Amino acid sequence: MILQGEWRADIEGLRAVAILSVVAAHAGLSLAPGGFTGVDIFFVLSGYLITGLLVRELARTGTIDFAMFYARRLQRLLPGLALMLVVVVMAAAVLLAPYEQVPQASTLSLAFLWLSNFHFSLADFGYFDAASETNLLLHTWSLGVEEQFYLVWPLLLLWLFSGGGNPMMRTNRLRRGLAWILFVGLATSLMLSYASPLWGFYSMPSRAWQFALGGLVYLYADTGSSALATPDVPHPRHRAFHLAAGWAGATLILGSVLFLHERMTYPGLWALLPSAGAALVIIAGTRQAATHGFGRVLTLPPMRFLGKVSYSWYLWHWPVFVLGDVLQPEATLGFRMALIAISLLLAVVAYFILEQPLRVSTWLRARPAYTLAGSLVVMASGAILGSAWAGTAGRWAEAPDQVAFQQLRNDVPQLYSQGCDEWISSAQVRVCSYGQQDAQNTAVLFGDSVGLQWFSALAPHYLQSGWRVLVVTKSSCPMVDVPIFYERIGAEYVVCEQWRSAAVQFLAQLKPAVIFMGSTATYAYSPEEWRDGSARILAPLAAAAGKVYVIRGTPRLAFDGPGCLARLEWQPAMLASLYSCASRPQTLPDEAVDDALRTAAAPFANVRVVDFNPILCPDGLCRAKHGDSVVFRDFQHIANAHVASLQQEVWDVIAAAK
Repeated sequence: MILQGEWRADIEGLRAVAILSVVAAHAGLSLAPGGFTGVDIFFVLSGYLITGLLVRELARTGTIDFAMFYARRLQRLLPGLALMLVVVVMAAAVLLAPYEQVPQASTLSLAFLWLSNFHFSLADFGYFDAASETNLLLHTWSLGVEEQFYLVWPLLLLWLFSGGGNPMMRTNRLRRGLAWILFVGLATSLMLSYASPLWGFYSMPSRAWQFALGGLVYLYADTGSSALATPDVPHPRHRAFHLAAGWAGATLILGSVLFLHERMTYPGLWALLPSAGAALVIIAGTRQAATHGFGRVLTLPPMRFLGKVSYSWYLWHWPVFVLGDVLQPEATLGFRMALIAISLLLAVVAYFILEQPLRVSTWLRARPAYTLAGSLVVMASGAILGSAWAGTAGRWAEAPDQVAFQQLRNDVPQLYSQGCDEWISSAQVRVCSYGQQDAQNTAVLFGDSVGLQWFSALAPHYLQSGWRVLVVTKSSCPMVDVPIFYERIGAEYVVCEQWRSAAVQFLAQLKPAVIFMGSTATYAYSPEEWRDGSARILAPLAAAAGKVYVIRGTPRLAFDGPGCLARLEWQPAMLASLYSCASRPQTLPDEAVDDALRTAAAPFANVRVVDFNPILCPDGLCRAKHGDSVVFRDFQHIANAHVASLQQEVWDVIAAAK
């Protein structure tokens, strides 16, 4: 992923830190929730190394050999990428259901062209969303960002360098130019992180400041190797400074890995921590100081080896993890560690058999035109392969059994087709009404999509009894009076708070006979927040309604239900027999959330917590399909037909709660 300027052992070690962070986070290791910041380290390293490479060439020749530069980049990066992509195609064609292959194929074409970051910028999910976790090529977004950086950076540096003047004037002009990019790029990143989070995360302009930071480190700190260095450039020579810089940088990087997490707006200001940490570690290793302090850790042989294969490991780790989850969705720590080892083994094999021989090939280096032409052929062929795969998988997906599984995702309560659920950008309380409008009694269903999925089991009972039934719902909005960070928008879900407050006020004025309130238990709240936030919602509802039932959040599957069933139909019988579409309920919702809800409900005599989970997962096992009935329409929502079939069981639970 990162190319070298002048070789430094500590730089190899810093690559190792970056890739270990990324792999640990993507493997789901709880000790590294912020390991995704390893990508930020790679960006700063790229800025440092490529700026150094180009500045030395500019100082030596006065220009840049663009053909040679781009050929070297493609010679280094494309072979490993192409190999990984072809292997992923073959594996996915066997392991994934046809309709799951179609979106993968569209990403494949863009990945071959170094444009997949645009695909994810325009996608309807974020980097940390469940939908993104199933994309085999999600990690290629950063390769697209880097290649786009390589495309524009030489042009920019040549323009800044070509203004004339002596070496000092040219050096200062380069510094000023990169400083402007840093400040403007950081401002752009901050703006996009909140206004358009996907573009803020995936786009090259929002990451340009990190490359500029690396370039400034070279121009200011690496004066020992910079051909443009001038005697009056300030440079800290005291060994204590380098030691302090190294350990300070290590602290920032470690703190980012340990304490940043997916619920923060990112990159935003938080990206300054790993980026500044990487810059300080690079500075600490300049002027023969790489073997002191933290540099000693970085230059250990295992660290240097992992740094050497870091690009290859980055390529292989993510698809191995995603396909591993397909085969074993209830991954134990041991299985996760095995996937890490497998991905590293594939990376080492690819590096020594393909990447390294082509990278050091003197024949190719002497013929940049051949490298460029061959690379264009490979990229175009890969794009065609992606298009052909998408068409073929689309035809496979048209088989009747596969179409049936796709249609399961649309098996939702009728309320959604009637516009009852207001979109994420609106705080309007939209109420849907069913039954007799002048009925004496009113029952209300109030909650998010998980709570409201019980509509088809609850509403018929009241409608048959002559009641009016109202639906007040907003998807992904918890019935907990605590702010929530919503990954889909990359920010705090303020609209949810506004809608919830207005909805509670509406219900307090309505004074219905019965309220059913429910939401998923997977929101990232502490038990105390669940307890106190739920109590603040229940207080006005309990005062207004005759009875309030709090529906416990339903279990989550460890996999996508229809997807698993479709894969069982698609995969060879021997492979499909290795696993079943059943799993133990996931840790969320857990007992702590249930205890918090019951504690919140306890002070109110007319509030009860009802638990339908034993109906869904009898014997403690959640199945995608129970008998002839499909239970889940994704990994957490229940198919509406199955809910409707559970009316009697649901009312038995409610009767017991009275």
